Amino acid sequence: RFNFDHSTSKFEFKPRNNSTVDAFISETTNYFGGNVGIGTTAPIHPLYVAGDIGQTDGARIWFRGSSTASGTGAQSYIYSNGLNLQIKGDDNVQLLGDGGGVIAHFDYTGNVGINTTSPDYELDVNGNIGLNQYIYHNDDPDTYVSFLDNRIQIRTGGIEMIDIRTTTQDTIQLGVQSDVDVSIGISHALFVEGSSGYVGINTTSPLSEMHLKTNLGLYIEDDGTTNTWR
Repeated sequence: RFNFDHSTSKFEFKPRNNSTVDAFISETTNYFGGNVGIGTTAPIHPLYVAGDIGQTDGARIWFRGSSTASGTGAQSYIYSNGLNLQIKGDDNVQLLGDGGGVIAHFDYTGNVGINTTSPDYELDVNGNIGLNQYIYHNDDPDTYVSFLDNRIQIRTGGIEMIDIRTTTQDTIQLGVQSDVDVSIGISHALFVEGSSGYVGINTTSPLSEMHLKTNLGLYIEDDGTTNTWR
C-alpha cells in the first residue's frame, strides 16, 4: 500500500492490512524494513546485489561501529580513486582465511604480521619464509644475500665475502675474491691478509706465510709421546 505523508514529505510503503511502514523515501533518507535485492527477487542480506557495483572516483564505502564490541563511533572505509584501492581501519586491517583465521594483519603502527596479530617489526612472519634468490639492502643493489640450490652467497659492495655450498665436498669459503682480509676473534686470533695470503696469529700485519705474535711461546706436540717443542 502506497501513502504520501505531507507532514514529513515522505512516500511510505505498507504491506496490505498492516500499519507498520515497510519502506519510505524522503528528501534526505531512504528506509527499507526488510532485505533489498538488486538484480534478484530473493535477497538474503539487508542489501543484496546480483551483479557489479559501480562507484564514483573518490567516494568511500563506510563501516561504522554501533556497539561496544565493534567500537562505538569507530569508522573504517574502502576508497578508490580509480587507480588505487585503499582500505582504512579505525584501528587495524586484517585479511581472513576461509576458516576465519587472520592470515595477514596490518597494524595501525605500520607493522605487518603474517599469521600473527601482534607484529613486533615492520614485517613479522610467524612461520617459514620462501624466496627464490635475493635479499637486497634498499638502495644498495650490490649488497645482498643470495640463495641458490645448495648454496648461500653474501656480497657487500659487489664483493663476494662468504660462499657456503654443498657439493661433492661441502665448503665454507671466506674472502672469496682477492684482497679481502679475513679476521676471526675479537683480538684477531687468526688473520688472513687478502692481498698476500699471509696468515697472522694475534697480528693483522703478517710478514710471512705464517706469522705468530705471542709472549707465551710456541707449543707443538706430535701424535706420539717423544717429541715436544716449546
